[in-house]
Amino acid sequence: MKKILAFRNLIVRDLAWAILSPPLIVSPRSASQAWCHRQFDAFLPNLIALDRDPTPLKEAIAKVYTPRLGKYFECLVGYWLNESSHFDLLGQNLQIIEDKQTRGELDFVVRDRRTKRISHWEIAVKYYLGCPPIDSMASFHGPGKRDRLDLKIQHIVNHQAKRSEHPAAISMLGEYGWEIDESFLFVKGQLFYPKAGEFRNKTETIGSPGTKAEIAQSHYRTWWQTTDEFLATWAKKGWHWHELKKPNWLSDQSHIEPATPPIPLGPLIDLGAERPVYLVAMDSKEEMTRGFLVPNGWPPQVSPDDSPESANDT
Repeated sequence: MKKILAFRNLIVRDLAWAILSPPLIVSPRSASQAWCHRQFDAFLPNLIALDRDPTPLKEAIAKVYTPRLGKYFECLVGYWLNESSHFDLLGQNLQIIEDKQTRGELDFVVRDRRTKRISHWEIAVKYYLGCPPIDSMASFHGPGKRDRLDLKIQHIVNHQAKRSEHPAAISMLGEYGWEIDESFLFVKGQLFYPKAGEFRNKTETIGSPGTKAEIAQSHYRTWWQTTDEFLATWAKKGWHWHELKKPNWLSDQSHIEPATPPIPLGPLIDLGAERPVYLVAMDSKEEMTRGFLVPNGWPPQVSPDDSPESANDT
């Protein structure tokens, strides 16, 4: 996305990506792409200033830094909300305690300065690989074999988004003088489709039963390939391939010094034969493509009872 590439500092690009990237899902409770664009435009002066001097953002992230992608994304969103002229960040990671036991937590409690409405935000950033036949959210698996998109969305929509309705949460919020007007889902990420030449054509609506949530048609998408398919597709390109390690999964790497050295083709195939590897191809400092290299024989069999809490980024 050209607007994001305008920033020279990766951490500022990541913040811009967190705000502007298209939602992964759409539902009556979720952010829309148009809403994300409006928020980006409103915050653009802050982003430009940070690109000149990213110190405030770097210091804020450093206080709570972890390589966990979900936590990094949460920190970026928290920074944006805290600095935004449109929102008041009232609370973050508020634990719900009942009978001395933790019943969950609220990611963010946010007040819109214009409408004065208070929202409970649940946020997530997710990466899933689609396994044919791609006809439901259950077709999308986490690269670590421990998570599925349908399970995660059901958990977010039917449990996490409703935590502010718990009596203990209502009591806790009332102590601060807050009453939640609505819950709000802010879910970003990327989906990966088999065979590099086919992924761009996947546009039909895919929903999640019982949630009123669908995969957003504008979602970021790219490819996954087995080692044999990868050799047939990319081996002759002459690009430099780098492994993308968390938390550097978010924004385009063009004109950014890679965080990992290039991997020669032989060792790269050996690595992909062992485990799924998220790769980016660079040529003359430009990001050319990115996707997952997986072992031959992937995808794995994943139990429908696998916990959505064992997500690939948390």
